[in-house]
Amino acid sequence: LLVWTLLVCFWSLLGTLAVEDMEAANVLLVGLFIFLMVVGSLVSGERGILSPRAQRGLPQTYLGRTFLTWFYPGAGLGTIFVLCLYAAVVGTVCVMDVVYRPDFQSSSRDEASSALGWLLLGHLTVYVGLNRLLMMLVPPRVPSRMLASVALMAAVLIVGHLLPLFFAYYANDYRDFDYAWHQAFNIVWSIEEISRLQTSQIATSMLIVTLCAIAVFGLNLVFCTRDVMLVRVAVPPRIREEERRFEPASPAPVDPFAD
Repeated sequence: LLVWTLLVCFWSLLGTLAVEDMEAANVLLVGLFIFLMVVGSLVSGERGILSPRAQRGLPQTYLGRTFLTWFYPGAGLGTIFVLCLYAAVVGTVCVMDVVYRPDFQSSSRDEASSALGWLLLGHLTVYVGLNRLLMMLVPPRVPSRMLASVALMAAVLIVGHLLPLFFAYYANDYRDFDYAWHQAFNIVWSIEEISRLQTSQIATSMLIVTLCAIAVFGLNLVFCTRDVMLVRVAVPPRIREEERRFEPASPAPVDPFAD
């Protein structure tokens, strides 16, 4: 997943520099957001248990545990990995937006790249993180756990979009209304408002999404502390003996002075 994302990000940003239009970067942000939303719904359904075999391969040093532990199985570790991966892409797009935008074609949608990436990162953090927190209530041995995680993600997305719409219609006596802070978690409508550069309407929504994303990410980080604090366990003597049986015998060194 890391290698694939790096390749897609590299060639997409290279294409953005070639066409000199940040619209290509916006396509990258939206496409990668949808893909990682699907991946996050699957990852959050993993069992949060590392097998003894996986624990025997954990990194030993503090630096290795800081950067490599997130590649190991587990819903908490996988969720943090997916969110940090998208955050790295958003940060790269924001830097390119600041550095290269003066040389690009003038377009009103160009100014929305940084805001679009920030908002999508918040939405990804809230929905994937919330899905993982809810999946913690499901027993680990429940069959079809991955399918349940995807179904739960779909339910969370539906509730997050339809419930605010229902209350807004009810408060407006079932008449049409404009975008406001109560539609902060409506992904499609929020993207449309950013593309129209409705900064006065989207600023409050971005603040709400950011605060909720920080809270959800912090909770996930706290709950996956147990997995991060796991250390490498020694190989049992019985398994070590079995591994030695299949190890090829090292050839004896050749004596150069022998006949």
